[in-house]
Amino acid sequence: MAFQLSPNPVKNDLAIIGNGDDYNWKVINLQGIKLMEGIATREHENIDVSRLNAGIYIFICNNKIDKSVIAKKFIKN
Repeated sequence: MAFQLSPNPVKNDLAIIGNGDDYNWKVINLQGIKLMEGIATREHENIDVSRLNAGIYIFICNNKIDKSVIAKKFIKN
Protein backbone atom coordinates (compact mmCIF):
# COMPACT_ATOMS: atom_id res chain seq x y z
CA MET A 1 0.00 0.00 0.00
CA ALA A 2 1.34 3.37 -0.97
CA PHE A 3 -0.39 6.71 -0.70
CA GLN A 4 0.29 10.43 -0.91
CA LEU A 5 -1.08 13.30 1.13
CA SER A 6 -1.79 16.53 -0.70
CA PRO A 7 -1.49 19.42 -0.13
CA ASN A 8 1.01 19.41 2.69
CA PRO A 9 0.74 21.80 4.47
CA VAL A 10 -3.05 21.72 4.34
CA LYS A 11 -5.70 24.26 5.32
CA ASN A 12 -9.11 22.55 4.86
CA ASP A 13 -9.24 19.41 2.71
CA LEU A 14 -6.53 16.77 2.81
CA ALA A 15 -6.46 14.57 -0.29
CA ILE A 16 -5.38 10.97 0.15
CA ILE A 17 -4.27 9.48 -3.15
CA GLY A 18 -3.78 5.73 -2.95
CA ASN A 19 -3.94 2.60 -5.04
CA GLY A 20 -7.62 1.83 -4.50
CA ASP A 21 -7.23 -0.68 -1.65
CA ASP A 22 -9.67 -0.47 1.24
CA TYR A 23 -8.07 0.91 4.37
CA ASN A 24 -8.86 2.31 7.79
CA TRP A 25 -7.29 5.63 8.56
CA LYS A 26 -6.82 7.83 11.59
CA VAL A 27 -5.28 11.18 12.42
CA ILE A 28 -3.38 11.51 15.68
CA ASN A 29 -1.55 14.41 17.25
CA LEU A 30 2.06 14.24 18.40
CA GLN A 31 0.92 13.11 21.85
CA GLY A 32 -0.69 10.02 20.26
CA ILE A 33 -4.29 11.12 20.80
CA LYS A 34 -6.67 10.01 18.05
CA LEU A 35 -8.54 13.02 16.67
CA MET A 36 -10.22 11.61 13.55
CA GLU A 37 -10.79 8.23 11.93
CA GLY A 38 -12.55 6.73 8.97
CA ILE A 39 -12.62 4.15 6.19
CA ALA A 40 -11.45 4.82 2.65
CA THR A 41 -12.53 2.67 -0.25
CA ARG A 42 -11.55 4.76 -3.26
CA GLU A 43 -8.30 5.68 -4.96
CA HIS A 44 -8.85 9.36 -4.10
CA GLU A 45 -10.41 10.49 -0.82
CA ASN A 46 -10.79 13.98 0.63
CA ILE A 47 -10.79 14.46 4.38
CA ASP A 48 -11.99 17.70 5.97
CA VAL A 49 -9.32 18.69 8.49
CA SER A 50 -10.53 22.29 8.88
CA ARG A 51 -11.56 21.72 12.50
CA LEU A 52 -8.03 20.76 13.54
CA ASN A 53 -5.86 23.41 15.13
CA ALA A 54 -2.71 24.52 13.33
CA GLY A 55 0.10 22.07 14.02
CA ILE A 56 1.76 18.80 13.09
CA TYR A 57 -0.27 15.58 12.83
CA ILE A 58 0.27 11.96 11.86
CA PHE A 59 -1.97 10.26 9.29
CA ILE A 60 -2.01 6.47 9.70
CA CYS A 61 -3.40 3.98 7.16
CA ASN A 62 -4.12 0.33 7.94
CA ASN A 63 -4.62 -1.76 4.80
CA LYS A 64 -7.54 -4.15 5.25
CA ILE A 65 -6.17 -6.70 2.77
CA ASP A 66 -2.51 -7.19 3.62
CA LYS A 67 -2.64 -5.62 7.13
CA SER A 68 0.22 -3.23 6.34
CA VAL A 69 0.44 0.06 8.25
CA ILE A 70 1.89 3.31 6.94
CA ALA A 71 2.18 6.61 8.81
CA LYS A 72 2.89 10.02 7.30
CA LYS A 73 3.26 13.42 8.87
CA PHE A 74 1.29 16.44 7.70
CA ILE A 75 1.11 20.07 8.72
CA LYS A 76 -2.19 21.87 9.30
CA ASN A 77 -2.07 25.64 8.73
